[in-house]
Amino acid sequence: MVLLRAIRKFPCYVDFCLEGIFCEKLLTYAMKNGINIMFPKKSGYVMHGSVLASDYKKLRIIVRRLGLKMRIEKKRGIYFTLKKHRNKIGLAAGAAFAAIFVLFLNLFVWEINISGNREVSNEEIIASLERSGLKIGTLRKSHDAREIEWNVLNDNKKIAWATVNIQGCCANVIVTETKKETEMKYDDDKPVNIIAAKYGVIRKMDVFDGQGVAKVGDAVMKGDLLVSAVFEDRHSKLTLKHSRARVMAETDYKITVEFPLKQIIETTGKSKKTVKEIVVLGNRIPIGSARGCEGLPAKKEEKELYFLWIRLPIKEICTEYLSVKQNTSLYCTEFLFNSLLIVFSKSVHILISFLKSYNILPTLSAIVFICSAIIFLPSSNFSLFIASAFILKTNLSTSPKSSYFLIHFFSSSAGKTE
Repeated sequence: MVLLRAIRKFPCYVDFCLEGIFCEKLLTYAMKNGINIMFPKKSGYVMHGSVLASDYKKLRIIVRRLGLKMRIEKKRGIYFTLKKHRNKIGLAAGAAFAAIFVLFLNLFVWEINISGNREVSNEEIIASLERSGLKIGTLRKSHDAREIEWNVLNDNKKIAWATVNIQGCCANVIVTETKKETEMKYDDDKPVNIIAAKYGVIRKMDVFDGQGVAKVGDAVMKGDLLVSAVFEDRHSKLTLKHSRARVMAETDYKITVEFPLKQIIETTGKSKKTVKEIVVLGNRIPIGSARGCEGLPAKKEEKELYFLWIRLPIKEICTEYLSVKQNTSLYCTEFLFNSLLIVFSKSVHILISFLKSYNILPTLSAIVFICSAIIFLPSSNFSLFIASAFILKTNLSTSPKSSYFLIHFFSSSAGKTE
């Protein structure tokens, strides 16, 4: 009865057709009795219109008094639609089951949205939520949001703040990550100096305690004093400090790379096997077996199922295992020589930038030009001499690509003269 009363509250309309000479009188009498005739349209002695189904019986009484003829053209509304199919029990049962099923699914969590994370991956946060009991397919009223937040903070030290909001079937997780700060080592208040551990050029320097000796742009050697423990204030009073500073400098590092001439390269081939899984209410149902595919590279593809525009709590996970082929590659010495040549050209460019910062480049350019004139001209190696003159003209201000071109020009010219 409650459902029937709710259905009757939905507006239902009756489209009618009125025939008579004085059809306009019906509009006046209907307005006096509080009946609203919608979309009246008259053509000759015929008038069409619409009225609420609840007012149709009152309108018929007025039509009889005026001596007009009226017939129903169409009935519109959910009440008339259900009345037409009232003898179809299966349709009513299906509608009732669908309503109950939707209400039942509304009790679970079907989506987890994570925002605010950059360094911490979504997988780590989801794993922490699952350890707290929050995962897809669980009852949404069985979770304590504050307890889940504390568990997420305790599991991951990179997260400074977290909040969990469960709205409907969706759980929104917002996190804020901790900011990394440079660790300052200070064990006690013993006066100590800060010295350079390696040679280099200072690019940035922040002194927190102590007296700064070196400045930004200075070139320092290993063991040079950077920050002194003796601090002099504005009153020329000397005090001893435990020096603390953050110093960033450009320096060189030696990197050794081993490249074997014989290498075994693995390449992926065609698909070997495809295994599907269906996730329903958070439970995985495998379709097929992955036996014999252990250790092979795989591609995973998740597909969410939709009914019209409504997303269903069902996922299809397709895992494709690829076959692996092993190929043996042999590299010749010419390939290694070209690789070393590129590395050497970049090293030359770094050296030139270092010399330009100390204004040593013009003097060095003149020395290179004079030496090349003495060495290359007697041996008829005129191309190398021209190259040296070009270097002097451009002050060696070349990019890595142009320096590689010059070195390649040197090597090719030397090979031709030999």
